[in-house]
Order: sequence, then structure tokens, then C-alpha cells
Amino acid sequence: MEVTCPHCHTIFQTEASPHLIEPIMAEEAPITFPEETTPFLEEPPVRNTQRLWVIVTCVIALPIFLLQTLITWRVELSVLSPELKPTLLVLCEWAGCEVPLPHKINLITVESSDMHPFGPASDHRLQLVATLKNRASFPQAWPHLDLTITDETDRVILRKVLPPSGYLPPHLVETAGFPASSEHVTNLILGAPDLPTAGYRFHVFYP
Repeated sequence: MEVTCPHCHTIFQTEASPHLIEPIMAEEAPITFPEETTPFLEEPPVRNTQRLWVIVTCVIALPIFLLQTLITWRVELSVLSPELKPTLLVLCEWAGCEVPLPHKINLITVESSDMHPFGPASDHRLQLVATLKNRASFPQAWPHLDLTITDETDRVILRKVLPPSGYLPPHLVETAGFPASSEHVTNLILGAPDLPTAGYRFHVFYP
């Protein structure tokens, strides 16, 4: 006896035993696929002229970028790589810039200072002795000195700002800079007004 499945249309044939059913597969229906869709259009390839312009632009821009970096960071590079300083000097000569010494004021400290009258009282002169130290491991520009003399009410009597040329002795060349990890003792004689002085403030700075 043949039995057909209403869902998958498979024909089953029964033999002597009613419990054994041998499936007989119906002919497979042809498999149909949906019509092929139109493929996505690919972007047109970059033209050779466009690629050439990109290459030329990169070749021109890269050296300019390197030059700008060297000039912008010339001070830091001269400290980190002293052997680059001659090259940086040549570049700055061409670009119209300079390679100054570093100005790290936080690495220059006033180790000690003392101010007292100098000579007869009638001269109204004061002597300032101060010890400066460059704590950096590289030479730095000499700082400016700022001395303020006050009276008993902390009113400013005299203020003196001195550039390096105003306090360095003749044997020290300003352009050579403050040597690395070294100290310098400054000895200044200043004229003071005929007023009682009670204190002073002293510090270094870069303008």
C-alpha cells in the first residue's frame, strides 16, 4: 500500500509488516534561484595624474614639515642633542632666527643673599652678595636680577632691575651662558636714598 505525505509529498510503501514503512522519495523539484541582481558599481580607479600629484605633494610637504619642526623646537633640540646645534645654526641663519640658550628659570635658584651698608653711613651705599645656582645639566642664559629695598612699613624705597651685563664681571662672557650645575656669586654695590631701610626682596627672572 502506498501512502503519500500531504506536506512533503513523500510516498511511503508498506510491505508484509505494517510497522515497517519504506520511504520512496518523490522526484526532486527543480531548484530555482532568484534572478541575479545588478552588481554594485565599483568606483572608478584613481587616475595616474591624481596619484602623481599626491606623491609630489608628499615629497614637497615632508621636508617643509621637518624644517618647521627643527626651527620650532631648536632650543630643546640643541639641549637634547648638542651635535645638532651647528645644523640648527645654519638653518636659523637661512630662516632669520636664532638658537638662544635655554631659559628654565625654575632650575636657577638663589642659594643665599645678604644686603648690608657699604662704607661710611654718609655714603648711603648698600652691598648685596647673592649666590646663584644653575641646577640644570646644561648651560642656560644668565637671568635678570630684581632687587627691591623697602622701609619699615614695607614701602618700596628703591627697585633695581639688572640685566646680565649689569652684574657679570668682565671675565665672564654673557653669550657663553650660565654653566651647567655651577654657582655664581654676585657682588653688587648700590647707591641708596637717604632713608631708613628695613628689608629687601631679591629674585631672578627671565624677561
